[in-house]
Amino acid sequence: MKLELMTYKIKQLLLAILVVIVGGACSHDDVVEEEPQRPTNNHTVIMYFPWSTNLYHAFQNNIKDMESAIRTYGGIDNKRLMVFVAQDVNAGCLYEIRLDNQQCVHDTLRRYTSLDFTSSQTMTRILTDVKELVPPVTKRYSLLVGAHGMGWIPGAAWADFDIRRKKAFGVGVGNGFPEPITRFIGGLTRDVQMDIEQLADGIGNAGITFDYILFDDCYMANVETAYMLRNVTRYLVGSVGEMMAYGMPYQLIYPYLISDQLDADAVTSSFLSFYSSYYMPYGEVSVLDCSATADMAAIFRQLREHYPGQPDPAEVFSFDMYDQNVFFDLCDYYEHFDTEGIARGAFEACINRLVVSKAATKRLYTSYTSQSFPLETCCGVSTSGPTIAPSIAAAYKKTSWYLCSD
Repeated sequence: MKLELMTYKIKQLLLAILVVIVGGACSHDDVVEEEPQRPTNNHTVIMYFPWSTNLYHAFQNNIKDMESAIRTYGGIDNKRLMVFVAQDVNAGCLYEIRLDNQQCVHDTLRRYTSLDFTSSQTMTRILTDVKELVPPVTKRYSLLVGAHGMGWIPGAAWADFDIRRKKAFGVGVGNGFPEPITRFIGGLTRDVQMDIEQLADGIGNAGITFDYILFDDCYMANVETAYMLRNVTRYLVGSVGEMMAYGMPYQLIYPYLISDQLDADAVTSSFLSFYSSYYMPYGEVSVLDCSATADMAAIFRQLREHYPGQPDPAEVFSFDMYDQNVFFDLCDYYEHFDTEGIARGAFEACINRLVVSKAATKRLYTSYTSQSFPLETCCGVSTSGPTIAPSIAAAYKKTSWYLCSD
């Protein structure tokens, strides 16, 4: 009995000491709130929406669709969903979406000013903040990029490519109704266009390797872009053509993006299911394995060493309707290039590794002519190899893909 009494008194004394220590540590005017306990985080998904002039409302709808899916699935379990959205050409906000009593709430984490969206430092800064704000250290990162897009093409080269840009942004057509807007070009002005190499540098400098990067943009499923990003992501999700302004159907593909492993076939089939019944029933999406691009580059280097010249671009199927085409089907390009079949076995094996999954409607839409056109062939990845557009062809010969494959 005496031993039990002594033990009880010792426990009471220790408890009193602990109360004094804790009370002293918080004895100031500021209120210290404990962060809610969360399960160990094993996947952080980042939605990145830089300033894109006329897509802000489309981005807000994308976020609402994601929130609708979160409510439908009862939360995000041991995942984290971070959102960066630009509010003007040089300011933005980083917040986290979480479910609280069946309602999605936004926890604001950072506000930014004086941003330069063309700079790799901006991307590095935002990603570094995400890493610091998401304890414990996540096992996987994924990135969803919503913006205008123009594949691998640098902004300066695109600015010199003389097309009727105004038709890409819903200026209006003869019947008085605005034409459908697509996510067509890398920002409306050069000061908000980030080149792919800058994006890759910004990610690499943050010390992150993504499981996948989903480009909710136009013309991003090309072998040149996948090659440039091969060291910062395993998979690239994107389209060989133009993406309607609505973008990805996040309410359908959410569970396959947030899961422990990207479900490529489910993403592409859900995309096709949505756009097949959309009022503008046009779209294509591919999942590319960027790790296969180095082998593909070696194959095209072999072809260039064997064959003089390039295939006639007029004979290769293109996913754009420009007067001088820019984005061509990679497999059709190969067929017109390797006329003797010297690399057929290697190419077929490599393309099967490169294109993990793909799905497309029977027709695609181009805002250049405000018309749809039949999708005659599509292997799920494009290239600009045959282009003769002067500024694009000149920039192409400076890409890391060309320098490796030539």
